[in-house]
Amino acid sequence: MDKRTITGLLLALLLITAAVWGFIVQETENHCVFPVMGTVCECRFTMNPKQFDSAMQEVRTAFEQVMATANLHDKNSELSRLNASAHLKPFICSSELYYLLSKSREAYKISGGLFDISIKPLMDLWGFYRKTKTVPDSGTIADTQKLCGLDKVVFNDTDRSVFFPVKGMAFDLGGIAKGYALDVAARRMDERKISVTRGILNLGGNLRLFGKNQSYNIGIKDPTDPAKTREYITLTSPGAVSSSGDYERYVIIGNNRYGHIIDPLTGMPAVRNHAATVFSATGIDSDWMSTVLFLGGESIKNKLDCTSRIVKK
Repeated sequence: MDKRTITGLLLALLLITAAVWGFIVQETENHCVFPVMGTVCECRFTMNPKQFDSAMQEVRTAFEQVMATANLHDKNSELSRLNASAHLKPFICSSELYYLLSKSREAYKISGGLFDISIKPLMDLWGFYRKTKTVPDSGTIADTQKLCGLDKVVFNDTDRSVFFPVKGMAFDLGGIAKGYALDVAARRMDERKISVTRGILNLGGNLRLFGKNQSYNIGIKDPTDPAKTREYITLTSPGAVSSSGDYERYVIIGNNRYGHIIDPLTGMPAVRNHAATVFSATGIDSDWMSTVLFLGGESIKNKLDCTSRIVKK
């Protein structure tokens, strides 16, 4: 073997080594935290660092898109415009908003009314959007319940329109929008061929697990002390995780604390001796299902297409 051949082989070996080494160093864990949708998003992606900025751009764009559609606290959002006018005439929805409403209708039917996006009047009554100093009396609760009930709303699937038959009815998509935002982020990344080997996108406790057949140990908080982890469950990606309980978001009226999850059947903030965690294929399903599991407990588990866990106090 002459010197020219040996030199060529050595160069080829060096190029192969460089390529392999380049592939190895590209796979690093990247971390980002930013405020959004009234909470905090934390991202940890093991991926090519050159793609991480693009991934974060897609995530932020997805969240902005969902907020423009479903942000209850922005008077210019599509949801706010629907709430303000749907009692006057049918409101024509974008395909995205109507998808969210259709999924909410599906959840309402499956849960027997436990998941109800028309619950906003009760959320107002209990002071979850603005402070209140007194506990509503039973008569006021009953009157407010008359403004709720997704079965009362007139939907026209042909033109994607919504009509409120009673003035004062309104939607709150807080129990489904964050999970949906995670799905939109994952879809945008997939469409742009941004690959994540392993990672978690955490949007205020709603998790999206990335990668193929990656194993994750997910901690479930102790309902009696959310600073502690009660137990861990092992889950395999891809998929989404959501938890619901009465221990983090609440209002104080007098000397009592009332959790933010309203039971539509009673009109009262739900008091349960447990917290519920759901693992599902999509963020939107895990989001609403965890609320339903929290409200319905063991009696409704068999109606939900998911892996679930109830942790008792």
